Amino acid sequence: MGSSFFRGVIVGLLLLPVLAWGQTMALPGLDAPVTVDTTTPTPSDDAGVTPPPNATATLPEAAKRSSLMVKRGQFELEWRASYSHFSNSTVYVEGVSMLPVLVIGQVAVERVRRDIVITSLALRYGLVNNMQLEVRVPYRYQNDRHAIPDASPPSETFTSGLGIGDAEANIYTQLPQRRPDAVRWVASAGVKTTTGKDAFAIDSQTEDPLGTGFMNTHAGLSGVKVSDPAALYWSFAYTYNWARRNIRVVTQDSTTGDDVISYVDVKPGNSVDLGGGVAYALNPRLSLNSGATISFGGATTSNDKKVVNTALTSGVLRVGAVWVTQRNHPIDIGLSLGLTDDAPDFTLDWRSAWSWGG
Repeated sequence: MGSSFFRGVIVGLLLLPVLAWGQTMALPGLDAPVTVDTTTPTPSDDAGVTPPPNATATLPEAAKRSSLMVKRGQFELEWRASYSHFSNSTVYVEGVSMLPVLVIGQVAVERVRRDIVITSLALRYGLVNNMQLEVRVPYRYQNDRHAIPDASPPSETFTSGLGIGDAEANIYTQLPQRRPDAVRWVASAGVKTTTGKDAFAIDSQTEDPLGTGFMNTHAGLSGVKVSDPAALYWSFAYTYNWARRNIRVVTQDSTTGDDVISYVDVKPGNSVDLGGGVAYALNPRLSLNSGATISFGGATTSNDKKVVNTALTSGVLRVGAVWVTQRNHPIDIGLSLGLTDDAPDFTLDWRSAWSWGG
C-alpha cells in the first residue's frame, strides 16, 4: 500500500469539509448504523430511527438533540452481518456465429449463482461532540456456482473464498445548525484499503476474491430532517478508485496451451451514489424505515482503453425495523431488494451497537 495509502488518506481528509460519504451514517440512511446518534446514511442499504423507552411513539432523544455524533471520548462498537444472493443467466455459444440468426455450433444458457455472507466490526470514537472516527474490518465468505445444464456434456463448477475483506477508515463531522429544527447535515470522508485477497492474487479456477484489489477515497454529504415521530433522510456520495500499475496477469495461449505473462494498468471507474428514505416510530421501542439507493459506476479502463460492459447501475430498495431491547441495545434488521441487474437479488442484514465511556 505504501505511499498510495497515505496519499488516499490525505485526499479524503481534504474533501471532508465539502462532502461526506454515507458509508456508515448512523441516522436513517443507506448502509447506516443502527442508532440515530452515531452515524450518517450510506448509499447501500439501510436506515433506522431508534425510539426511546418512554410512554408514546416518538423519535429518540438522540434524533431530536443537536448532535448526531458519538460524544467526545465515547466509544461505540457495531456488529453487522448480511447475506446476499445474486443470480444471472447468459447465453453461452460454443461455435461460430455467422449472423445474428445463424449459429454453427452449440448454444446453451450459463447460470451463475453467487452467495455472499459478510460480518464486520466497526469501532467509532468521538474526537469532539460533533466529530468521530471509525475503523471497519469485514470478514466474508463467497460461494459461486457456474452451471451450463444444456451443454453436451453438462458442466458445473464451484469456487469459494473465506477471509478478511477490505478494511476502511472514515471520519464524520456534523455541520453547524442555525436553528434547532433545521436540517442536520453530516459530512464524511474515508479510505478503503486492499487488505482482502483480490482477483489478481488467487487461482480463479478454485477461489473467489475477497477484496477489490483497488484503494478508493470516498466523500459524501447526508441530511436528516426530523418531524416527530418521523424523520426524512437523504445522501449523496462520490467514490474515486485509484489505478494500479503493472499488474501481473497470466493467461493461456489458445493454440499451444502455454502460459502467457503480461503486465497491465487498470483503473476502475468512479461512482456516484444517491439515496433517501423515511423512518417512523410506532411505539417507544419499535420503528420502521424504508429507503432506496442508486449507484452509477463508470467503466473500467485497462491500459487507458475502456473495458466493454464494465459500467454499472445498481439500484436497491430497503425496508427495515429497529427494536430497542430492555437494556437499550438497538437491533436493526432489514431486507433489500435489487431493482437493477447489477444489484443483488436480495440482501438480509442485521446490526447492533454498544457504546461506553464519554
